[in-house]
Amino acid sequence: MPLSKGRAAVIGAGVAGLTCARDLHRGGWDVDVYDKSRGLGGRLSAKRIDGLGTVDLGAQFFTAQTPEFKSLLEHAAHSGLVEQWKARVAYIGPNGVESATNQTRWLGVPAMNAWLELLWPRSKVKFEQPIERLTRDDSGLWHLNDADTGYSAVILAMPPAQAAALAAGTQVVSPLSQVTMNPCWAGLAIFEAPLPVDFDAAFVRVGGLDWIAANHQKPGRTSHPAAWTLHAGPMLSRQIFELPGDEVKPHLLEALATALGRELPKGQVSLTHRWRYASPASPSAPGIVWNSELGLGAGGDWAVGGRVEGAFTAGRQLAEAVITEHS
Repeated sequence: MPLSKGRAAVIGAGVAGLTCARDLHRGGWDVDVYDKSRGLGGRLSAKRIDGLGTVDLGAQFFTAQTPEFKSLLEHAAHSGLVEQWKARVAYIGPNGVESATNQTRWLGVPAMNAWLELLWPRSKVKFEQPIERLTRDDSGLWHLNDADTGYSAVILAMPPAQAAALAAGTQVVSPLSQVTMNPCWAGLAIFEAPLPVDFDAAFVRVGGLDWIAANHQKPGRTSHPAAWTLHAGPMLSRQIFELPGDEVKPHLLEALATALGRELPKGQVSLTHRWRYASPASPSAPGIVWNSELGLGAGGDWAVGGRVEGAFTAGRQLAEAVITEHS
């Protein structure tokens, strides 16, 4: 058996963390992946509701531009874990409803995170393991929550504010503190009649929303024939950020009615979720953070463009930085 090139801890089981773990393992590293939640995917995670089905409240689709990500999606499609979304996508702006830019959009099937086990097995993730402290011993090894296991490299695959909190007191904090993330309140609206629209999803730039989509039109999702995912835009999300979920619901419906310019069918928002760190506030991509002296790095979609593919690319870059440093 070949000797391990080192032991790494990846904190965060989203796309960036799982991609980084995969590439480190391929490079000969022993890898432990930790996540505070109970499932894979971060903002790709899906919610299953008894009697209703699967709901996408986070990322709604993903695109592919790089050869590496296209190759992965081709493999996932062959395995039946992703498929192209044949949706009628619109743009709702000050001038009304227009067709959105035509591009290939992908969905995980039957949920957005279905393909992630192609990156890293679910069975090898240490779920419900919140990491609250990082300490470094005299030999330069990192310890998580003061545990005995030592790591020569630690990757913080999480939003920059959370990564900065864990990396407190190190040189990694400064670049992380310069990245600002937008929040997003998301909700699932259930109507008694179909919405009177001729599209399946829309980017929204009026009324306070950012995105709406017919969740029931996605394969394997909700069975209800009029279930719509609503994403509040950054401005509205900040205005209502501290409200409890029940008080957020009417704001989402009011914003939807404003965007559509008409009265809505009878219905209600049955589910809400607050994403504290939903998307980068700046369109510029700061890149991953890696300190070779400390063996400490951070990255996510925020580092490379704010999309699912950006998270994948960030994970690859982080793994490459670790492997190159120890080659």
